[in-house]
Amino acid sequence: MKICIFHPYEFNGEVGGTDIYVLQLIRFLQENGCICFLVCPGKSIGYKIIKSIKVYEVDLYPDNSFRSVEGLKKTNCENQLHLLLKQENPDIVHFHGFGKPYLSMLNLVKYLKIKTILTPHLASLTCMKSSLLDYRNNPCDGSVAQIKCSICLYKQKINSSFLSILAAHTENNISTMLRNLGIKNSGKFLLSYRVENQINLIKGINSFDRIFTLNNWYREVLIKNGIVENKILNLKTSYKKISNLFVEDTNEVQVLFAGRQNNPKGLPLLLMAIEKSRFNKNVHLNICGPIIKSDEQKINFLLHSINQKVSVSKYGNITHEELVSKVKRSQLVVLPSVDSEMCPLIVLEAQANCIPVLGADHTGISDLITEGKNGFLFRRNNIDDLRLKLERLINSNQLLEMNKTLNKSFVDEQSFLENHLIHYRKLIEER
Repeated sequence: MKICIFHPYEFNGEVGGTDIYVLQLIRFLQENGCICFLVCPGKSIGYKIIKSIKVYEVDLYPDNSFRSVEGLKKTNCENQLHLLLKQENPDIVHFHGFGKPYLSMLNLVKYLKIKTILTPHLASLTCMKSSLLDYRNNPCDGSVAQIKCSICLYKQKINSSFLSILAAHTENNISTMLRNLGIKNSGKFLLSYRVENQINLIKGINSFDRIFTLNNWYREVLIKNGIVENKILNLKTSYKKISNLFVEDTNEVQVLFAGRQNNPKGLPLLLMAIEKSRFNKNVHLNICGPIIKSDEQKINFLLHSINQKVSVSKYGNITHEELVSKVKRSQLVVLPSVDSEMCPLIVLEAQANCIPVLGADHTGISDLITEGKNGFLFRRNNIDDLRLKLERLINSNQLLEMNKTLNKSFVDEQSFLENHLIHYRKLIEER
């Protein structure tokens, strides 16, 4: 079996969650006798070997024009992709991301009668702000019933009826709706143009043979956005148990934050909660992940404000192996994300090593954590609730008890990597 993995942006190895997910998947498939190669945006000719993976680059963006970004301008991408797919002849092309520039790529793959799978790694696929307003920052949680974007230009005007029109795949009444929203003529063309793009995007998603979702929350979001339900498969996301790690009862608690150091990932929220907390033990906070310049000044100020309460080590961007090593040395992993999470791998890493996780109670996080059973939850974007949970866990023996529970009750089920292989085979057999 030969699998083509399409990566939505330039692939350099290990940078973020999607990269690690794809890298682990390819390694697992190779270990189980599959041939894999990866396709990503870029301008290199031929292929290169990265982490023992054959990587092809295709030129999605020949210039910076608006039309090319929206996927309307023909590029060399189709010719490049056609040649390499004919040469490699894969059984399946698995897209780990989708957007306007990839519609022509999908059409080509379908024309060549190759089976297709989509795994969305970002909630922005169905985010109205992303689709319509040239999104650059924090995606909303994909809610159809209510727009929860904090910086959406039309947040007071766009409502569920707007989304219903998109979900119905129709352009009927769009002009009337835009008029009712009070959008001026100059903006009307741009917005209606992007509404049409969103409709085309939904149609494109529906043309995939399978859609793998990483949590039940986003499966429901896709269905409400008009995606055909029987094409969607919610993969059970879990790792096999890696080790029995019994946390020692010491007077210093190692707490780990792993992710981009910015507001969407909740690092400022965590630091403000720590600033308000009172601990009866020494706490050492380990921060791992790339520094985001836009939030760096705020985070440095908050770090200075807590330096009398906890000790802090900052590691910046580290390899996956280094991250796993830090997970194993922790007594608590905190995932305070403000914005949507699909399948935060740090939760899977911690659970596989029987380390308790404290996470925000939303989207893909609450799909992975059941309060008191395999971790702990606090109310999303709530500093006081996060503070109370931190104090309760660190000042008591609850972390030790949860660690013992995880060691005893961990169910060693099929990992999500094994689930990929099972469903690849099923899809090929349908020919």
